[in-house]
Amino acid sequence: MQVRSLKGTRCHKAVLSCLGAATWLCAMAPFPAAAQQKADGADLSADLRPAPKQPPTILATPPFTVAMTQLAGCFVVNIGSTPQDVTVIARTDDGSPPVRATFPVAPNTVSGSEAYINASQPVQLSCEFQSSDVTLIRGSVAVFEAFSNHPVLQIIPAN
Repeated sequence: MQVRSLKGTRCHKAVLSCLGAATWLCAMAPFPAAAQQKADGADLSADLRPAPKQPPTILATPPFTVAMTQLAGCFVVNIGSTPQDVTVIARTDDGSPPVRATFPVAPNTVSGSEAYINASQPVQLSCEFQSSDVTLIRGSVAVFEAFSNHPVLQIIPAN
């Protein structure tokens, strides 16, 4: 068997020819039996249907530092069309127990929790937002100067 080296345009044409042949083979190959069933799965028994995907129930901010001269609180907005019961948990790294608050949030409104942190020393803080479907809420943490109540920082959790 003789092996030849392809260079430049000849190599490019050979690669494209192989890719074209592979694409044609994939297009002409019969679909597996599972792919030929109805897309909605109506003909599958209840035992064989995949379970519906559950919405996520927790959002969390990354930890960040709150100085001794600052206050921090967790805030949530309901972007859905129905009221949402939201539990907010503020967690610190100083050994303090988490501060937890549960409250209803009306549609298109912002609510702050009672989970405020007033640190006696610099502390790492994160907020967790729990709801039956967190795709309908957005949460953030706001940090304020304790003496002037001016906002310093806001952190928004990932969706």
